[in-house]
Amino acid sequence: YKVGWLRSDQTVLSVGKMVTQNSRYSVNHEEPNKWSLRIHSVRESDEGCYLCQINTQPLLKQSGCIQLQYPPDISDEESSSDTTVHEGRNVTLHCKARGNPTPRIFWRRDDGTAIKIRNEMGSESFTDIFNGSSLKLFNVGRDQMSAYLCIAINGVEPAISKRIFLRVQCEIKISI
Repeated sequence: YKVGWLRSDQTVLSVGKMVTQNSRYSVNHEEPNKWSLRIHSVRESDEGCYLCQINTQPLLKQSGCIQLQYPPDISDEESSSDTTVHEGRNVTLHCKARGNPTPRIFWRRDDGTAIKIRNEMGSESFTDIFNGSSLKLFNVGRDQMSAYLCIAINGVEPAISKRIFLRVQCEIKISI
């Protein structure tokens, strides 16, 4: 039999023993009636479906799909760096991460204390972990000055974090 391998975009990978010029692809025929397509050094661009066709009457075909999983990676360009804000102002710390599956992003203080969340109306709450890619802090106080960790996880090890230090500039009033 002649066996052919195609990608879902109709790229022919092999026909019989002839394989595409890409050395990362190889075809194995180790057992009767069993052909395997091997992809070495798999890349994100290899994601997709592959079709095996055998020149029988009628034509036999089978497909299989590859979906890669890879750990999170935080984008420094799209995430906040160390930030300085004047006391009483608002600040938003951003964290952007890629990965597959899509990473979940959460924040915690590096010193382990709870994050003080103040809403626009001034009411306060505390949380050990804040979920979301943007941590918005209203009416920042000096007690919120700390290193904050943006943590990205998606079930593929390792999880990754970025440390962002929030400095709060305070006015000092001296009375004589």
